[in-house]
Amino acid sequence: MAANQPSNERVIVADSCRRLADKVAGVIEAVRSSFESSDPRVRASRVMHYTNEMVSDAAPFFSWLERTQPVEKARQEQGRLLKLCDEAIACTGEGQQRRLAESVSYVAHFVLHLKMWADQIEALETQPKACSDLVEKRWRREAGGFWFDDRFYELTGKPLALLRVFLESPRRQTFGYADLRAAWEDDLAENATIRAALSDLRTLLRTVASDASIECDDPLPGNQGSWRFALPR
Repeated sequence: MAANQPSNERVIVADSCRRLADKVAGVIEAVRSSFESSDPRVRASRVMHYTNEMVSDAAPFFSWLERTQPVEKARQEQGRLLKLCDEAIACTGEGQQRRLAESVSYVAHFVLHLKMWADQIEALETQPKACSDLVEKRWRREAGGFWFDDRFYELTGKPLALLRVFLESPRRQTFGYADLRAAWEDDLAENATIRAALSDLRTLLRTVASDASIECDDPLPGNQGSWRFALPR
């Protein structure tokens, strides 16, 4: 295997996770399409067929979770999908339009969650070893957030991407706008956008410091466009 390339198994698992995300993204439309029938039993049957396909597509991902993650985490992810399946079928009943509308945000969050899992699975073998060693000491990345010691913290989007920038540069003492733009794929983030994401990250890192009994007034001290990461790395 070439250096810094993910194993075939992890490529397969990551791909199946992305296919599952695509399937989950389509569940709302599947429910809406089922209303072409006026018979609720037919609607439920059609959506049940769709959700059974989702569960089947999830098999490689769940198998990987059961072999590599804590039991509680594997059960949690399985529970997310089963909850969605049950909710989708329930939405085929009469007068469930509001319930369906309320499910849209859950579906969108779940799709993002699965895509982050896929990215993480692929990254497990592609990250430089020094970074992996660093994260395993106290910080551990996970879809939807990160672990610090024995506590899990939910974090997504650019604040999470900024945290990765800080953690993967253990020798860097200060970070300017140019360094932090690495969290944006297009490298075109405005300074105000970066400061907003830093503010969100700072708020959560204060909680991390408090939970770990770390004395730290400001986990991201800085001014004039330069910041330090003040927590242990």
